[in-house]
Amino acid sequence: MPAVVAVTADASLLGGYLRARRAAVSPSDAGLPADDRRRVKGLRRAEVARLAGISTEYYVRLEQGREHVPSAQVIAALARALRLDADGAAYLRAVAERAPAPEAPGSGRQPSDEELRRLVRRWDGTPVFVADRNLDIVASNALCEAIGGGVLSPGQNRVEYVFSDACRAKYAAEEWQARAAQIVAVFRFSADPADERMREVLGGLMTRSPEFAELWGRYDVAILTNGAFVQDVPPFGQLDFEWELLVVPGTDGLTITPLFPSTPESAAAVAFLDVQGSAGQPPA
Repeated sequence: MPAVVAVTADASLLGGYLRARRAAVSPSDAGLPADDRRRVKGLRRAEVARLAGISTEYYVRLEQGREHVPSAQVIAALARALRLDADGAAYLRAVAERAPAPEAPGSGRQPSDEELRRLVRRWDGTPVFVADRNLDIVASNALCEAIGGGVLSPGQNRVEYVFSDACRAKYAAEEWQARAAQIVAVFRFSADPADERMREVLGGLMTRSPEFAELWGRYDVAILTNGAFVQDVPPFGQLDFEWELLVVPGTDGLTITPLFPSTPESAAAVAFLDVQGSAGQPPA
């Protein structure tokens, strides 16, 4: 189940996204003839407007934040002109449309710490963690903490971890770069720019990591609902896991992620740690 888009209508977000996506589409991708005199990266504003079937003046106002909320038809036309995938189109709608109406009573709330602990304890024999829109881990069960060695514990942030030296060391450079691009795209899609914690995570990473800053500037967005990863689990070494992401109903964007062993070695380690009930005790 895809996560709920967190952002609301914001002229600066819309303009920034349109400019970034316009720069990412080559004229040949859009079926336009080559032009040696082209001085802009990607498409010109007039070309996007023509492809979307709107006036250049109207499109310029959208990029500059001087236009009211565009219609659903215009948003769909822009998504086609900019060759957005489903995730990109969903993000475009989120930053272009008006904020949604208030949700029904009981939805969008944050569970108490005790409710979260009760939730993760229900996954008996399966490592799980709960994360919020900012990809902060807010709860995990004992088995997940045993496997994660602190990385999958409450208080950790998934984006910050990917850009840590520990994560880089686990993967070849090309694979790490792909994972970094993915997590930045997920963070942009899910996090609320108006949230103080989001700005804290963003500001820290922009300051510390030129690679993050470059990826953030690409305006890529993505929803990931499953995947695979490698985790160091003392004393077993590096083990392979698969994960699934599920939205926690009735909450403000909380997700729960169960981890599943993908090799016999991983399954044996999980079974042992589950029996032991504590982290890091080597087999007798």
